[in-house]
Amino acid sequence: MTRRKWSAEEKMNIVLEGMAPGGNISEVCRTHGILQPSTTSGEISFAVMDAFDKEMIGYKFSRFCRTDELLFAVNQAIRTRFPNGVKDQGLTIRSDN
Repeated sequence: MTRRKWSAEEKMNIVLEGMAPGGNISEVCRTHGILQPSTTSGEISFAVMDAFDKEMIGYKFSRFCRTDELLFAVNQAIRTRFPNGVKDQGLTIRSDN
């Protein structure tokens, strides 16, 4: 088996394809020649989505599940949506975990 390397942009596009409305993770994996996702794959993805428009605005791929990786994705998302800061912007952060 040959190990493939994807750029961060390619990974993001694959993740977005799987998360699209009606997206099928199994089909996306087959299309890109990816083994079915499992908890032992060695890579973790953190994604921050805008609840209003369902757009992914922050992400981080990592081999570790640490607070630093999660905060990277959250900070990226905040900088994307609020480039001038969040004071008096009515920001609400919700988490499913």
